[in-house]
Amino acid sequence: MTDSQKDACSLIQLRPVRRSDLDAIFVLQGDAAGNDQAATIPRSRESFDEHWDLVLNDSSAGAYSIIVSDRLVGTIARYRMQSTDYVGYWIGPDDRGRGVATQALCKLLKLHPERPLMARVAVSNAASVQVLQKNGFEIVDRYHAEATDRFLACEEYLMQLDSLKDGRIHSDGRDQ
Repeated sequence: MTDSQKDACSLIQLRPVRRSDLDAIFVLQGDAAGNDQAATIPRSRESFDEHWDLVLNDSSAGAYSIIVSDRLVGTIARYRMQSTDYVGYWIGPDDRGRGVATQALCKLLKLHPERPLMARVAVSNAASVQVLQKNGFEIVDRYHAEATDRFLACEEYLMQLDSLKDGRIHSDGRDQ
């Protein structure tokens, strides 16, 4: 990690998503390059608002705004789907490649120690695969995911984190 990445990470804060964050989050989720990378389809405003109403009214949801230098740069969440806990995140285009996702995920994992924790990621999204691996996730399956109203058809990895080891996130003991 470069000095500028370390500086950015030291400034990262996670705080629960607020309704006042939603306009900024809506803009971030519409980023074409990010959607191409993640093999996702941006939500319409109506669909976005419906989704976030459900999230914000769910006391079990762990949805956080990622804040760097008092600026909302993305979101990260732990959520339950079909009785399994998953993690997902989104970083705005100006802050990708700076270690923000890696550090935000590290912080989320400490806030939500429940394991196992799963992630689905497009095989073509090498940056996200790397973020997950740096935080101890391992690939447990590769499959073809069918298209939905939110996701493009693509090859996906199912990745899993079983536990924290020795107080570190990385299963192989590497420093963050």
